[in-house]
Amino acid sequence: MSKVSWTCLGLCVMILVCPVTSVIACDTDQDCGVGVCIKREKRAKGICYGLELNQKQKNRLQSPRQKAIELMGDPNEILKEHFPGKKIGKICVVSTDCNKGQDCVHAGFEGRCIEM
Repeated sequence: MSKVSWTCLGLCVMILVCPVTSVIACDTDQDCGVGVCIKREKRAKGICYGLELNQKQKNRLQSPRQKAIELMGDPNEILKEHFPGKKIGKICVVSTDCNKGQDCVHAGFEGRCIEM
């Protein structure tokens, strides 16, 4: 395997082995939901060790794309609803970003190439 493959494999293993709650910094036990905030120094940030995240931390982990989907709807679902049977392609900004025979159609917060 190449060096890049080993690096990717190592990162995947590290993500699967490390619990999500240990990555989040905390000041008090309440920041951790059901868990304990452990600090090395009194004024420093600690690390959460526990079973689940509280709502504030769940919102912090949510991606900007997921937040936009909740606010404006899923662009893929909107396009499937309005263009049934049409092939939905890559993300675009203008029609010149698309292949020949496709147009850039904006739905929600992003555009997609659609065969017309």
